[in-house]
Amino acid sequence: MWEACAGKANLAGLRGDGERAAHLTAQAERTGQLSGNISLLNGVQLARGLAALGSERPGQAHHELNRMMDRQDSAYHMPQSVWALDYVAEAATACGHVDEARGVLRDIEAVTGTTTSPGVRRTLALTRLLLAEDDDMEQRFTEATTLGAAASPWYRARVNLAYGAWLRRQRRVVASRGPLRAAQTVFDALAAPAWTARAIRLLLTASARQTGGRHHRWAA
Repeated sequence: MWEACAGKANLAGLRGDGERAAHLTAQAERTGQLSGNISLLNGVQLARGLAALGSERPGQAHHELNRMMDRQDSAYHMPQSVWALDYVAEAATACGHVDEARGVLRDIEAVTGTTTSPGVRRTLALTRLLLAEDDDMEQRFTEATTLGAAASPWYRARVNLAYGAWLRRQRRVVASRGPLRAAQTVFDALAAPAWTARAIRLLLTASARQTGGRHHRWAA
């Protein structure tokens, strides 16, 4: 029951309904604390992180999601924490904590080892893409795309968004438009306004770069 409540909070956060997400997570957290359900407390932190990302507060998202990765935190749960790793990377890239997120990635890689779980492998691939150095980006995109063939549209859209953002940073404006538009279409269909807005900003700032315009910090 309460796991379903956390799931509803995730959806509310992704759709930008922070008030509903906060209400649902508060309920779930109380239950988790009283029952000692660490899995539920871990899920609460994921929901709070998604809500922060959904309202374009990457710094807050970074704080909430990192609690899931802290072995000393009451919300730490392994292996469940693995499923938040790509969101940790997403928040970190938006608020300047890339090196820290790379450290978290290395820790998780040590735990997951040679796992064959498709879901874990996709999460790791997207995380590596989000945190990649410029010289590794093309390879990481290929890996994430290959693993994403059987994944959800949400996953594939986030891969396209990350790759499109990198292409734009490389001044490959024309090449960036395809993945960014593909990502925007999916985010629109899934009613994820913060991600839609970011894709649009990247498209607009790519055009603005050609005419000397400025760009938003999330688009960098």
